[in-house]
Amino acid sequence: SLVLNFIVDGNTNEFFDVWAGEEYIGFYRYDELPVYISNFYPRDAEYDLIRICDNDNEDCCAIHEFMGPDCGDEEACRIFEVFAEAHECNDDGGFFVDIEFDYHNVGDEGFTIRGNGDVYGDDFEYGESYYTIGPLLGDCETIYEFVVIDNQFDDCGGEFVFEEEICCGDMMACEIRDIEIDSMSCNDDGSYSLVLNFIVEGNTNEFFDVWAGEEYVGFYRYDDLPVYISNFYPRDTEYDLIRICDNDNEDCCAIHEFRGPDCGEEEECRIFEVFAEAHECNDDGGFFVDIEFDYHNVGDEGFSIRGNGEVYGDDFEYGETFYTIGPLIGDCETIYEFVIIDNQFDDCGGEFVFEEEICCGDMMACEIRDIEIDSMSCNDDGSYSLVLNFIVEGNTNEFFDVWAGEEYVGFYRYDELPVYISNFYPRDAEYDLIRICDNDNDHCCTIHEFLGPNCEEDNECAIENLTVINTECVESEFYLLVDLDYNEAFDESEVVLFGNGTNYGAYELSEFPIALGIFDYLNDSLNEMVAYHEASNCEIFTEFEVECDDFVDSVNESKLSYLNVFSDGQILNVISKNSNNYKVQIYDISGKMVSHSTSNVSLKMNTNYLSSGIYVVKIVDMQSGHYSAQLLSLGY
Repeated sequence: SLVLNFIVDGNTNEFFDVWAGEEYIGFYRYDELPVYISNFYPRDAEYDLIRICDNDNEDCCAIHEFMGPDCGDEEACRIFEVFAEAHECNDDGGFFVDIEFDYHNVGDEGFTIRGNGDVYGDDFEYGESYYTIGPLLGDCETIYEFVVIDNQFDDCGGEFVFEEEICCGDMMACEIRDIEIDSMSCNDDGSYSLVLNFIVEGNTNEFFDVWAGEEYVGFYRYDDLPVYISNFYPRDTEYDLIRICDNDNEDCCAIHEFRGPDCGEEEECRIFEVFAEAHECNDDGGFFVDIEFDYHNVGDEGFSIRGNGEVYGDDFEYGETFYTIGPLIGDCETIYEFVIIDNQFDDCGGEFVFEEEICCGDMMACEIRDIEIDSMSCNDDGSYSLVLNFIVEGNTNEFFDVWAGEEYVGFYRYDELPVYISNFYPRDAEYDLIRICDNDNDHCCTIHEFLGPNCEEDNECAIENLTVINTECVESEFYLLVDLDYNEAFDESEVVLFGNGTNYGAYELSEFPIALGIFDYLNDSLNEMVAYHEASNCEIFTEFEVECDDFVDSVNESKLSYLNVFSDGQILNVISKNSNNYKVQIYDISGKMVSHSTSNVSLKMNTNYLSSGIYVVKIVDMQSGHYSAQLLSLGY
């Protein structure tokens, strides 16, 4: 099991799909990240692969390589499902905690409970329903955590973390105070925007609600304060009212009266579209910034530029294309902000904030190295797919660009490495070239030469005519019979079968036809199969439909228990324990009946004349209609 977390941008819906290599795991909701995956199957390699795709969107996927745990034949010690529940606070401002958990294959030396830098005991014995820890201090600050660690296997443990602090004693009453309304600006629909800030104490959760008079505006996070509200509707009086409540807590509210802007016919002063661009660093570790903005109906006393507690000037005149500020120090820590404020109308302004720190001085040189190209597979148009991985240091942003020789392939995120590239076009030479650059940074590029696959049109695929049919369903269960044609020169080479997100394994061509299963018609959704032949670097695909409409809900183990069926490869033996009439039918992989017989005693059927392959033996009780089916493998 594992816990998966990642960042997604531009997703097309609410869900994402996960594969363990080629095996489909399931789908999950983005808003439930991080998600717990209970069964992730490793591959036979040092590193495992996880593939994540935006649901039903193959254009948005990422492949990630990681080292999974060693889950060999010997079952490892496991401590899991750890849960802690706090008692009610006592008179001394403390509380106790009950801890329970599940375990498997643990040592015989007991376990230790730790948390928040404290050891609560190192001589606990397994076997109790729960364990009580305490008393602990309910200080309204500590997020308590509890870690259970096996004393014999120190890498075997589990943990539980409370979601919030625990408060005992005189808890602070919820209060919303010191409300500030700022930066008001009219909208075209008669509403106006504003910036709201206040102080809260004793809040019961992370959110608060806002009303404009009686009209609900929305909910916001306390840790986002001050918050920007884009549409606040005034009331028909001189003063407007804003009502703020702790989310779902009507006992903690505040009403604030304030004078809103006049959003009538007279146009107000506006400063908007503020943008700042930093120069390159100078030799002294500093930099300058160019600032530009749009304005309308401003005053005639100029404007000020401020930011980060500094006033960069209060006598600027309108009319320039841009204004240069600096030098500023590039300390790799400060997120620089710039606020433009009209000197006549102090409620008229706009701001720009850089998204990250600016670093000057001894910055790490950008380098792309240790390039790896893997998992190459030809496409029908002469291109091929590949998986790209590398190490980067000193990158200037989150993205990188890829070229196939001189042809631009696309851009990708560093944090999604290794990345899957679906269409890489070869050049007319023995070796192909891939060029990788830090996004919009031609000073940080590398070119890597590698031997791509042979995707010429005359490179014939050694396999063809993939067919998949299902055996007759018994209690909704069935097998898939898979066959294909192949060039006999490759009969000892392997084909990998996969479909519907599942890797069914590798098989020698000489083994075909093969049977896969058992599958369940009620639970398994199967409709596609891919066969990949590495020796000729090609794959074939087929779609199929499982036909299982007439399976019987309760068939046979007991109803046909009077019959025993077995084969030595040449003779099919049916041993009968009573005199009921029954018939035996043998079908080949295409569904054609190739042999049948009827009897009410034990019988022997010669199968020596049948070709090597997979067959289905169906036995029907002629009185009740009950039947059973099983596979018969001949010539292997």
